[in-house]
Amino acid sequence: GSPSFLLKLFQKERYFLPNLEGIEVTEEILDSFDVEQINPVTLLFQSGYLTIKDTFTDINQIVFCLGIPNMEVKIALNNQFINAYTKLVNEKLGVQRLIHTQLSSGDVEGLVSTIKRLFASIP
Repeated sequence: GSPSFLLKLFQKERYFLPNLEGIEVTEEILDSFDVEQINPVTLLFQSGYLTIKDTFTDINQIVFCLGIPNMEVKIALNNQFINAYTKLVNEKLGVQRLIHTQLSSGDVEGLVSTIKRLFASIP
C-alpha cells in the first residue's frame, strides 16, 4: 500500500532518502516504538520497507545492517517519494528515463540540470 504516514514523517523530519541503504543500528532501534517520537528507521523496518542485510558484533552488541529488501520495493518507495516531494508526478517517467540516459551516456551537465529541475520542483 501507499506509505502516506511514512511520507509525512519523512517530510516533517526532513529525513534524507538515499541514506536508506547500509543503515547500521542496534536492537534497541529495531524494537523501539515510541509513538510520540517515532524513529523513521524503526517505522520503515517494522513496516517491511527495510530488512536486515547483515549482522555483526561491535563493542559487545549486535549491529544490524539494514537495506531495502528488493528492487520492487525500492522502485515503489522511490515513486512514492517523487510523488510526495515534487510537482513532477505527470512527468515522472520522462524524468526517470532522462536521468537514466544522462547517467548511461555520461552527460554530467545534463544530469546536473535535471537534478536542479527536480530540486526546483520541491514545494
